[in-house]
Amino acid sequence: MLIVLATVIVGLVSAAGTILYSRGRAATDPYQDALAPIIVEHNSVIDRWNEFLTSYNSLDTGKPSEFDAKAQDGFDLTSRLVVDAQSVIRSWIHVVPPPEMEEAHRLAQDAMLKTQDGFVELSDYFEDILLYGIAFDESVVAGREMLEWAAVLWDQARTAAAQANN
Repeated sequence: MLIVLATVIVGLVSAAGTILYSRGRAATDPYQDALAPIIVEHNSVIDRWNEFLTSYNSLDTGKPSEFDAKAQDGFDLTSRLVVDAQSVIRSWIHVVPPPEMEEAHRLAQDAMLKTQDGFVELSDYFEDILLYGIAFDESVVAGREMLEWAAVLWDQARTAAAQANN
């Protein structure tokens, strides 16, 4: 079973950066300075998922052995992404936003949590392939829905950040 989630996740890469720079303040703004390395780490997580997904979605459906090998890669990657996403979330939580950015900051955090939840479900999907030799649609559907909801939350965070600037 092919999972096509790339379009959902690609949109997350720039979302955090939009929040970071949407305030239009000087580069020495403490809030922006605190977020910059977290954004880099977040984008790395998303980039690794997108890279894998591009490779996975280009597999030859007539070669089941390719899917088996990629299922192991997918399980290993999503397991690491869950941990790495937690690191991003932990760092994000420790940044105290200025009052006008609290809503955007909270929504971005919710998006990160939902992205992590999506990776957990996708890890389960790949693990099921490895354990049982078949894919269970529930996990991939749940993972996709969580990633889609994360994209909605990022949009809401961008909107809240833009409104905070007005």
